[in-house]
Amino acid sequence: LLAAGCALLLGCRPAPPAPALVAESRLAMGSSLTVSLWTADEPGARAALARVFAEFDRLEQRLSVWRPDSDVARLNAAAGQ
Repeated sequence: LLAAGCALLLGCRPAPPAPALVAESRLAMGSSLTVSLWTADEPGARAALARVFAEFDRLEQRLSVWRPDSDVARLNAAAGQ
């Protein structure tokens, strides 16, 4: 009986966390950008969101017509000179 009880206790594990929605919104290139993830790993999702938004920041710095200091805005300002 003791062995059966130990086997039962050792075999029982808590259920894995249920997936949940992790979402974040920011402005990018003159638009609202929302990234939504369904995951059971919220810390991993938050880290992934940080990397996604860092990449959008990098792209906006280079390509945005909404930022006067972007590469595209500087190229457009120099056109015809």
